[in-house]
Amino acid sequence: MIDATETLLKEIIDRLNNVEHRSASPGAVYLGEGKVLCRVIMPTNLQRDVLMIVDGKDRLLGPRMIMDGYHEKPATNFFLANVRSNSNCIDVGANIGYFTCILARLAWRGKVLSIEADPVMCEQLNGNIQINWVSNNARIINAGAAAEPGNITLYRRPNYSGNTGMSRHGYDDSEASKLAFTARTIALDSLLPDIDGRCDFLKIDIEGAEPLAFRGAKELLKQNPQIKIVFEWSPEQIRLCDCEPEELVEILRDAGLSPYRLADDGSTTACTWPEISRSDYDNFVAMSYS
Repeated sequence: MIDATETLLKEIIDRLNNVEHRSASPGAVYLGEGKVLCRVIMPTNLQRDVLMIVDGKDRLLGPRMIMDGYHEKPATNFFLANVRSNSNCIDVGANIGYFTCILARLAWRGKVLSIEADPVMCEQLNGNIQINWVSNNARIINAGAAAEPGNITLYRRPNYSGNTGMSRHGYDDSEASKLAFTARTIALDSLLPDIDGRCDFLKIDIEGAEPLAFRGAKELLKQNPQIKIVFEWSPEQIRLCDCEPEELVEILRDAGLSPYRLADDGSTTACTWPEISRSDYDNFVAMSYS
């Protein structure tokens, strides 16, 4: 009887939460020229909403932003729960600036470095930084993250801007091979002076090139044992970048970091690196065990 009552109560709470979420619909406004202005659902303790201008044709980030007011809910809630006003953050693969703007609003006394290789995307990223009034603590670096400075060929995909990367293969291969461009690369270690040597949070989602980025971040990891890293784990994409998934695991493990699973509410549950290796795809957190 008690178990049945608890189950019913949980169902009622879930339904009420869903009603509350729907009643707090962020809304979206069409601005013309294919652009849509969205409001990101944020906690009420922030003085202003986070706004995003998205491409109405985008099929990855756009639909969730327009309809629900968020993107990658578990990672979003993790940052909302953990980033402090004086945190220093690096957003690698910033795209249009969803996480950059959230991090900059939360860490308003800290520094946020927004790393984006695609110059076209950097224009949208800059626009979103401007409309959120966070240009005082968020800075764009138009470059890709790699082991060392240089140049790299990337492939831009219309309607799938979040899939720009090293691989020719995408959701629509008829588009993939037509939009190659060259981007400069930097090592993340070179950014340490820009954040006074301290990085508290790092978000990285670069379509399988994560091992390349971390090859150039070993000093950053060494100097920042307190760092919390939200990273995309996509073994197939990593192999398409001519890297091995286990290299990513080894770098993070050797830095003394432990893996955690992310729940929708942003909470974390400890897991193991072998469990990560067996996963096909997900976002995880790497941080010191506590």
